[in-house]
Amino acid sequence: MKAVALLWTLSVAAPADWHDLPALPQALGGQTAGVSHGALLVVGGSRFDRPPYDGGSKEWLDPLHVLVPGETSWRTFSIGGPRAYACAVSYGEAVYVVGGATAEGAIASVLRIEWQAGRPTIDTAPALPRPLTQHACALSGSRLYVLGGQATATAASASLLVLDLSDPKKGWMELEPIPAAGRVLPVFSALGASLYVFGGAELRPGENGQPARRYLMDGWRYEPGKGWKSVAALPRPVVAAPSAAISPTVMAIFGGDDGTLDGRAAELRERHPGFSRTTLVYDAARDAWTEGPALPVGLVTTSAVVWQDRIVIPGGEDRPGHRSGRVLSIEGFRP
Repeated sequence: MKAVALLWTLSVAAPADWHDLPALPQALGGQTAGVSHGALLVVGGSRFDRPPYDGGSKEWLDPLHVLVPGETSWRTFSIGGPRAYACAVSYGEAVYVVGGATAEGAIASVLRIEWQAGRPTIDTAPALPRPLTQHACALSGSRLYVLGGQATATAASASLLVLDLSDPKKGWMELEPIPAAGRVLPVFSALGASLYVFGGAELRPGENGQPARRYLMDGWRYEPGKGWKSVAALPRPVVAAPSAAISPTVMAIFGGDDGTLDGRAAELRERHPGFSRTTLVYDAARDAWTEGPALPVGLVTTSAVVWQDRIVIPGGEDRPGHRSGRVLSIEGFRP
């Protein structure tokens, strides 16, 4: 009954429940985030020097932005090299940043970042079996799972990988792939002992050798030892949305790209209305969807992080090719 009551509370909450934290020092997209020793860490990212429809080029960045509890401005460091479109989990007071990409393409390395005594410590963990970018991470117990990602220029992976962070020397293991389309930028989260996957985009060859997206709505549950089973599909397509588990049976998806304006960025330019502001709430116990409080702005290719009893969404892409440094926060979503 608690999950049902929570869903009702979320469905009637007002958009004013969202608040702003101190903005990031720079507007970013493709960054990831986590928590270490109480500090909020935002890692990597990218931006454009000018809009891509005006001939702008993407810049790949290497920042580590840290917000310490009680402070009103971010501290900034370097992770030692550019990285964007990775995924991350927080485990054992460290943030694990998995894969991602640079200007040269996808990478396989994994960073372990810990905030200690006012400074970051950056080490490495076992690298992925192969380079991946635009994939998704989930943590269940000590197990770090990685799903999907861009496998080639015009194809997405359906793979599921796992690394036990309590004994990382054992390395990565390949598990049963999702029995559906390979995908980039899906929603992927652990609820209890199960993993849930929703949406993302299938990649297909498009014009001039560029990948074309098929926006997905399907839902899947993975139970270790039992495999995959389909669950309730999304009410609409969702790609690149931040998400967070808010209880052992409930998760929230914040906005995302629904594909309705796919390919129209150059036509709309500054008139592009941005991405979805709808919050979708999934109750695994009922296998059902409802809506939560609307976002003040839709931010994609970013993370949703539980920090100080709130959900935080730090920066992201607010319309195609345009980044934001805005940091959204909402209380009341309690894990």
